[in-house]
Parts: sequence; structure tokens; C-alpha cells
Amino acid sequence: MKEITDQYFDGERPLFGEHDAKITRTTFGKGESPLKNAHDLELNKVIFQWKYPLWYDQHVKVNDSIWETMSR
Repeated sequence: MKEITDQYFDGERPLFGEHDAKITRTTFGKGESPLKNAHDLELNKVIFQWKYPLWYDQHVKVNDSIWETMSR
């Protein structure tokens, strides 16, 4: 399983189609659908700041994370 820790991503779909990954203490800033079409993810202490962060995703676990006002 791939691990992504202490990162910051912005822009449109920076991790499009990501799969089999554990994402920890990471912020997704401005930019729609950062994890679009992803699957089999574990997200811990993640901050979503913009729209549609988990669009068309499957098998995603989200723990202790923040969904700011613009994330839907």
C-alpha cells in the first residue's frame, strides 16, 4: 500500500485515479476533485478545502478529517 504523508496538493485532480493508498496529515487545497475516480483509500487527518474531493470514489475510509465549507 502506497503511503502519502504530510503533503499539500492543489489544482484540478492531483491524485486522479489513486488507489491502494494510505493518505495521512495531507491538505487538499483549491482545485476540484483531487481524488476523483480513486479506490481503496484510507484517509487520516486529511483536510479538504475545495469541491468534490471524493467524486466517483469507491472503498474509502475517512477518519479524523476536516471538510471545510467549500468541500461538498
